[in-house]
Amino acid sequence: MKKLLRPYLAVLLMGSLITTTSCGGDDDPAPVVDRETITTAKLTLEPQGKVGTAVTASYEDLDGPGGNAPVIPQMTLKAGVTYNATLTILNKTTSLNSEIIAEANDHQVYYTSTPTSLMTVTVTDKDSQNRPLGLTSTILTGNAGTGTLKVVLKHQPGTKGSATAGETDVDATFNVVVQQ
Repeated sequence: MKKLLRPYLAVLLMGSLITTTSCGGDDDPAPVVDRETITTAKLTLEPQGKVGTAVTASYEDLDGPGGNAPVIPQMTLKAGVTYNATLTILNKTTSLNSEIIAEANDHQVYYTSTPTSLMTVTVTDKDSQNRPLGLTSTILTGNAGTGTLKVVLKHQPGTKGSATAGETDVDATFNVVVQQ
């Protein structure tokens, strides 16, 4: 009788080994992160001291990267004026600012003026670690001239503080005219 059970026992053990080892390769795939599509970066500038008029410009890429060219706005500003600036990030018409603020420790907006003498941008909002966020700022215009203002929103978990680190969520360029 012992000889009869040995083959069945061997088959049973082999089957359990195959089952145990074959399950090891069936790990669940990593969850897919659902990211919002950003279509618009709206920059609103309100002059301090009511010198000049408010300016709003919207950079739009409604069909996303690779489709139609984005709409690049022009802003006309007054020379030597400080503006309170607010950047609103949108998915079509829905603001995503509350989500960016909730993840402020992982996001930063970088502003680059070309030429640099055209304007100076100072970020006024901070994350919970007192690092710049960039949804609000002040913009001091220089002398009359023309150029661009590049606005880049970076997603930088664990690497915040370098304009080259992380993933770019928004890269918008505004044409700027500064007049007397």
